[in-house]
Amino acid sequence: MKDKTSLLRIAPAFLLVGFLISVLIYAVPGVLLLLAFTGLLVVPLLLLIVLVVVIYLLRAYWPAALALILAVTLLCVLVAVPRPPDSVASITATWLQFLVVQHELQRRAAVPNVGTKGSLVLVGVDGFVPVGSRGFVYDSTGQVTLPTSARSARWQAVADHTELASSCDFTVKHLFGPYYSYFSSC
Repeated sequence: MKDKTSLLRIAPAFLLVGFLISVLIYAVPGVLLLLAFTGLLVVPLLLLIVLVVVIYLLRAYWPAALALILAVTLLCVLVAVPRPPDSVASITATWLQFLVVQHELQRRAAVPNVGTKGSLVLVGVDGFVPVGSRGFVYDSTGQVTLPTSARSARWQAVADHTELASSCDFTVKHLFGPYYSYFSSC
């Protein structure tokens, strides 16, 4: 019986590896776009592999098959609920990316002439012109979250030379303090 109960380890291993791969897909620039183009081949292949493993587990030890089905369901929730950009995997990837670029944001914000240009610093992490670009913002004034009419003319003049220009459609999410993440399509 001990050999069969070791099959129960497959489900948590699948969940952990699947979640890490999902976070990497969101975090590594360009991979999500590549997956969008190859998804018609990759997704059915992955589903077929999971189905074969579930059938094998049903024959070998049915509680392990049930655990794998629950792990697949939980993985889907972690990757796609409430919607993919707001999922646990996407938020985790955003924070990982932020940890990588935070030093660069701080370095650019510390430049002595930032005060004359404004307090807005952007670091892009991913971008494909027809789709949009993603990145992080350092804004000590917090005006990036205000409606366009409430932003100062000085702030808007600085922003008009970035992906946050008034001609662009962008969304911003507050991370903490003066740090924000953005998605912009110009």
